[in-house]
Amino acid sequence: MAPQKPLRTAIIGLSASASSSWAAVAHLPNILSPTGQTLFTLTALLNSSPTASKAAIQKFSLPQDTTHPISSPAHLAADPTISLVITNTRVDNHHATTLASIRAGKDAYIEWPIASTPDHIDDLVRAARESGARVAIGLQARWAPPVRALRDVVESERFGKWTSSRFVAYSNGTEVSEGLKYFTERKVGGNFVTILGGHSVDMVQSVIGDFAPDADAHLSNLYPTVTVRNNDGSTSTIQKDVPDIFVVQGHVSNAPHAAPNAISTFQLLQPSPFPGTPKLEWVISFERGEVRLVSQDSLALGTGTPYVEGATQPTIQTHDFETGEVGKVPWEWSAEEKEVGVRARSVGRSLRAFARGEKEGDGWVGIEEAAGRARQVEGWLVKAGF
Repeated sequence: MAPQKPLRTAIIGLSASASSSWAAVAHLPNILSPTGQTLFTLTALLNSSPTASKAAIQKFSLPQDTTHPISSPAHLAADPTISLVITNTRVDNHHATTLASIRAGKDAYIEWPIASTPDHIDDLVRAARESGARVAIGLQARWAPPVRALRDVVESERFGKWTSSRFVAYSNGTEVSEGLKYFTERKVGGNFVTILGGHSVDMVQSVIGDFAPDADAHLSNLYPTVTVRNNDGSTSTIQKDVPDIFVVQGHVSNAPHAAPNAISTFQLLQPSPFPGTPKLEWVISFERGEVRLVSQDSLALGTGTPYVEGATQPTIQTHDFETGEVGKVPWEWSAEEKEVGVRARSVGRSLRAFARGEKEGDGWVGIEEAAGRARQVEGWLVKAGF
């Protein structure tokens, strides 16, 4: 049954001072957009303290008579006026801030990664099962317009079944800001592999099918020394214990559009690419042609970074083996997506689908499926010794 709208919504982690401001960049604009206001009513904020929430209310010019600070996860869970919780904290706080609300039966939208440990993920999954709460996980790259367009080519089988897929992407080198030093710590749970890798490998598998359990994964920490850009302008170096090379290759399962014995190759590399090399190139070959998606400036198709002003927009081309013709596959944002800035658009599509009560898989990913993806990535990490 579709939830009653507008949903009285609490945001966990909309901070006036956070180093990672995804709540402000991606979630708040969608809630306050013209369409968003028909689906959500922002009612409460939960941060490290009520004082921090009051600062955020003031910074983002939220109405003080209708938006109130919540003092703790327990108080949020007990608030009968809140029906939807959106979690945007650092990943190692997802479990502590959200579990009680899910146990209380509140719907939740949790940013990816789900939580920092397999046990915490299992707790959240179990709570959703037992309470009946609907829980979405922010794997929004599946519905970025270029990805949707690429999926249409695969599913149409206009060039036959696909025979091989080669995804190669690069991050931004081996520097981090002071506020994102936790990317270098495996124990936190948010890093190059789980965040950039998790989003990317999920996106790829959503188009062509999942890697088979016997796929070969290789992860290495080849650049263990990381430069930190400190807030005062200085730099320092630290050692990291997470991989910077993430490679998977193998056959696929649950892939109705794949030819027998089709092979998928996924490569995510942290060092910056050779000058002029695209940050992302994804080529899918078929029996009678191929399709190529190129994003020159960013691999993060679900965050909006490749679409900002000044960036070279992602392109999709096809090559017909029989005629030799090279064509272009168009993609575009919907009218609702255009209500917000480009960085918020893919998240907004998932938020709106969830709020409207669309079935799981139609614009949003449920916690059970996302937990399976988390177990897949965790398994590759553990097998590689991380």
